[in-house]
Amino acid sequence: MQAIHSSALAMRMPVWTMSAAGNVLLLVLLSLPQVFQRIHGSFFAAMLGEPALLVAAGCMTGRMVAGDIGRIAWLAPALATLSVCTIMLWQIPILIDHAGEQWTIDLLRHACLYAAGGVALGLSWRALGAIGRAFLATNGIAMFGMMGVIEAAYSGQLCALYPVEEQHALGKMMILATPLLMASWLAFYLFRRPQRQ
Repeated sequence: MQAIHSSALAMRMPVWTMSAAGNVLLLVLLSLPQVFQRIHGSFFAAMLGEPALLVAAGCMTGRMVAGDIGRIAWLAPALATLSVCTIMLWQIPILIDHAGEQWTIDLLRHACLYAAGGVALGLSWRALGAIGRAFLATNGIAMFGMMGVIEAAYSGQLCALYPVEEQHALGKMMILATPLLMASWLAFYLFRRPQRQ
């Protein structure tokens, strides 16, 4: 059994290597001055686009690693909580402003969202079980919708770097996207092929 496990691990090493190289390239590209200026020149990119990309990349890495280190059900709730808290932290308007003004804070944001936000989520995802994943996803989508309500309804600037008009437009888009996201998740959850827990 040990030999079979070692052989499977060796076969996955090239995939790990490619994933690691791709993630390093992603982090380097996002840190380039030209990319930095483009991302933080748009409220949509700074608030949703870049965080979603970093968390998704980290989550993919975490799921690959979790497949080889075995079940970690005892640690899954803590990792999922770390992921949620990290993502919420970097959605605080003043931190978005600081990340748009200071390159070093933006690098810290990248590292946190990728590792504590994405990798932690990927490591915990399967170990959470179907109920845990449903709880996490439905509450995450609901929070996404509430963020949209706040951005659309608040008359002042949440972020000093971005105009109110752009903030309101993003908020309305998030409100419209919320029921679509919820319906898509529920359809996937209810009609997907049963998996072993």
